[in-house]
Amino acid sequence: MKSLQHAPLVSAALLVLATSCSPGTTKLPGMDRRLVAESIATNVIVPTLERFVTETAELEVAVAAYAAAPTDTALRDAARLAFREVMEVAQWLEVMQVGPAGTPPDVMGGLDLRTVYYAYYAQNACLVDGTLATMGYTPESALFGLAVNRRDLTALEYLLFNEATTSACTANPTLLDGVTDLGASRATYAAHAAALVHDAAATLRDAWTTGGFLANFDADGTGSIYDSGQEALNAITDAMFYLEVETKDMKLAPPMGLTGCTTPTCPGLVESRYAQGSVSNMVANVAAFRDMFRGGTASNDQVGIDDLLRSFGQDALVADVYAKLDAVDAAAAAVPVPLEQAVDSHPTETMALYTALQQLATLLKTSFVGTLDLRLPNAAAGDNDS
Repeated sequence: MKSLQHAPLVSAALLVLATSCSPGTTKLPGMDRRLVAESIATNVIVPTLERFVTETAELEVAVAAYAAAPTDTALRDAARLAFREVMEVAQWLEVMQVGPAGTPPDVMGGLDLRTVYYAYYAQNACLVDGTLATMGYTPESALFGLAVNRRDLTALEYLLFNEATTSACTANPTLLDGVTDLGASRATYAAHAAALVHDAAATLRDAWTTGGFLANFDADGTGSIYDSGQEALNAITDAMFYLEVETKDMKLAPPMGLTGCTTPTCPGLVESRYAQGSVSNMVANVAAFRDMFRGGTASNDQVGIDDLLRSFGQDALVADVYAKLDAVDAAAAAVPVPLEQAVDSHPTETMALYTALQQLATLLKTSFVGTLDLRLPNAAAGDNDS
């Protein structure tokens, strides 16, 4: 059984529950699901939000420095590195769309705050070029009023990593010809976008902390929007199905030509075309799922869903989940080139990654959901993996 003595903000009731077990036991009979949800929210989601705020603040500084000296390649590279670090955390948060990050009415307590900083499904480089061509570039106060895909992390990726002098607009490749000092204009635009992304990160973090959403996971359930521990836990597991609904079905299947593609493959549909981070984004999604499942990081392993399953004697199922997560990681590591190249040059490796995700999804939709009597998210219920 995991040690509970140092778990921050895990209620005394869980400590009592743990100490009621005989010495050396691996089970927690009657483990309260609300306490498991509280542990995950406290020990995984909120620390990730705090890290996101820190990393986006560093990104804002790095991109501002680059904008002040846009010909300095060292500053450009530092801004790109800062972007990659932010994107890693953003990909963790993709699997944590609980409460304020989620979209109502599908997500209880949703405020749609994730779409303020990241809308990869709506990325549109042509719109970014159009904004650059018409605005020239003006302060973030004007940028804030535009559609999110002109100012979110997808726009920022395009501005920082794309060096083409022609526009991404196929119907108007000369759109940027009138932009004075294209490199400097892109860097200035990127600086404004980075500032807005940091603001969005702080808004989401504050919604959980000072805004009080975390209190919905208090162990006693007083005043919670979740009527039961089962409902609180289901809010978290719904978010974890991101690995199937988006990682597998939206980020991987379309570029491979399995869905939403009218040609054998569609490399242009990858998530991270300009920074070439599509596979690493998937790896971050899996890492976030893993920490939510176990209730913390490898070095700070707190009470998680694995403990809840073990309390039902489901040690074999826990081992199976971890084995399938490891299989996804191994398959991702075996993809030798960026995904937009791999879908054509290494179809065996990309199919192995898809299959590993599919096998994990099947396990989650069958034994995992059935054992915990969870509600399957609508988007996952419509898939035929199981």
